[in-house]
Amino acid sequence: LMVALVVMPPAMLNVLCGSWVLWPAFCPVWLCFDVMCCSASILNLCVISLDRYLFIISPLRYKQRMTPPRALLLVGAAWSLAALASFFPIKMNWHSLGHGDEYSLIPQVSLGNISFFHEKQYPDSYFQQSPMGAASFQCRLRVTLPFALVASVLTFFLPSSAICFTYCRILLAARRQAKRVAALSHPPHPHLFLGSARA
Repeated sequence: LMVALVVMPPAMLNVLCGSWVLWPAFCPVWLCFDVMCCSASILNLCVISLDRYLFIISPLRYKQRMTPPRALLLVGAAWSLAALASFFPIKMNWHSLGHGDEYSLIPQVSLGNISFFHEKQYPDSYFQQSPMGAASFQCRLRVTLPFALVASVLTFFLPSSAICFTYCRILLAARRQAKRVAALSHPPHPHLFLGSARA
């Protein structure tokens, strides 16, 4: 829902218009929401896999372990970690440390009727040369390699590994339970039971 309401409409306008036509100060906020929603998606999938793992491993004790307060705590932790991994580094300008830190004035012609923003300064990484030779305001997240590696490990590779691990354990536990059910449903020597019943 947040991707559909907050992330996708500005992205569509950015693609259709070829430049950022919204309020320039909203650009870094939109970038933060974009990163946060992507991070929160996989972190919530990680929480869901943990919930299913606890249910499969010990279904009788599931309600004791996964209480509503604990469920809210896990969901809140997923969103908090996603927000911490998006808003904090981008606001601190860690994503472009050493690159694109220079600031330039927004060309007045590129913003149409929003003429009073020409005195505001924004990083040079937000500007891109248009085919006509003028600089247009582009809202794109350009990151350094260290930031990309750290962010991808924390918000993608580690949760993905946890998801794969929990679902592998779920698969093994489900197979063990299926064998136990099959053993109870089909005894190894049914003729013994038939003979005792006739006696």
